[in-house]
Formats: sequence, structure tokens, C-alpha cells
Amino acid sequence: MHNPHDADLLWQQALESASEVCKTTQLAEDAACHAFNYVMANQDKWDGRPMRNWIGIIARNKALTLRRELKRFSDTQLTEYHLITKTTDGADHTRLHTAIGMLKPKDQQVLRMHYFDNMELRTIAEELGETTSAIKVRVMRARHKLKDIL
Repeated sequence: MHNPHDADLLWQQALESASEVCKTTQLAEDAACHAFNYVMANQDKWDGRPMRNWIGIIARNKALTLRRELKRFSDTQLTEYHLITKTTDGADHTRLHTAIGMLKPKDQQVLRMHYFDNMELRTIAEELGETTSAIKVRVMRARHKLKDIL
């Protein structure tokens, strides 16, 4: 079993591999989270090669997939800023905040800490007593749940 330090090293490898393909940090982090989820769900498929190589390859492939998906929606550019600030076009984010309220309290907490309080994932991890990689995965899963609700 890997210790938390190993998980952080694996996270770095996944993030570096995804960053080679992605142009934004957020997309690279999403790809790395997808890679971690894949590895956790498919541990039986591990062929014994070094774990850092396996997760690096998976992260690179997940990043390519995310980039292709985003390319299809490139005409709509929505940044995190638009989600937390009332924009000049008068956007009402009541629906977003209602959807966040439908999530589990732990999911609400990490989303609010990261996006609304502008906290770095490492700081959130320290505050909650968890590893950075665990928080990154939780944020990614919460975003996916939020996407399904919306």
C-alpha cells in the first residue's frame, strides 16, 4: 500500500503528464483527477510497471480526451470568475447556489473553500487534515455531481 507521500509524488507525475497536453492548470488538474479515479477503479488492470509511468500515461490520455471535449464547446467560454461574481450582463447564479446546496455537506465545503474562498487545494487539505490528492479528487467529484444536477 502506498503512503500519503507516495500519493503526492504520483499526483505530481499525473499533473506533469497532463500539463504537457493541456494549456490550463485547471484542465491539467481535472485530467490528473480523472487518472487517479481510473487507477482506483481499475487496479486489477495494473500490469506491474512502475505506478508513476502507468498513471502518467493515463493522465496524458485523459488530458487529450478533455481537450477534445472542450474543443467542441470552445464557442462558450465560462470562467470560474463568472460563477462567483455577478457579471455586468446581470447573470443570476441562484440556480448554481441551489444546486450546490443539494450536494453532500463535505462536497459543499470543498467547493466553497476552493472556489468561493479562493483557497488553494493544499491549504484546504491542511485545514481538513487530508492529503492534497484526496482533496483534488473530492473537488473534481463534487464538480461532476454539480454538473449532473445542473
